[in-house]
Amino acid sequence: MVDYMHNKTMRGGANIETTQGALGEARTADDLHAGDPNFKGIYVGQGMVVSNGVPINFDTQTGAILNYDQLQFTANTTPTHVQDYCSKFYGISASNLMSKTYAKLREVTLGYELPKSWSEKLSISKLTVSLVGRNLIYFYKNKSFRDVDLDQYNYGTSSSGLQSPTTSRYGFNINVVF
Repeated sequence: MVDYMHNKTMRGGANIETTQGALGEARTADDLHAGDPNFKGIYVGQGMVVSNGVPINFDTQTGAILNYDQLQFTANTTPTHVQDYCSKFYGISASNLMSKTYAKLREVTLGYELPKSWSEKLSISKLTVSLVGRNLIYFYKNKSFRDVDLDQYNYGTSSSGLQSPTTSRYGFNINVVF
């Protein structure tokens, strides 16, 4: 499915990925050269470009390339500004696709029943205390999508929505039986 929040945070520059590594270095360079019309950016996105000047012929119904055998490709070497790259690259669904496969430790409860000698002094038949933790660990192979609560999307949907990340919660319970 498409992660709506990843799309918006990458395109808006609010995702931590846009401040780290090559994107972060290029963003800093863009900031340092803000207003300089001669600065073309330093970020070079991954991918290939058509190197022999032959225009790509698309099937307008399917998007299939009809003249693929006539095209020659080389690695992209064109620098650009980070914001321009992120707005275009993450503006398409394919750049924000995520698997719905995950695992999480939803709840752990550790309890202890106090000795009968303690509870009998208080005229109680049973006294139990416990610690509770919810949403403690979330396992997902791609760290870019670590904050998506996939429990909300367990049906046939093609996109996530605007949501808050899953929060961990901790608690303390006391169970008294008279």
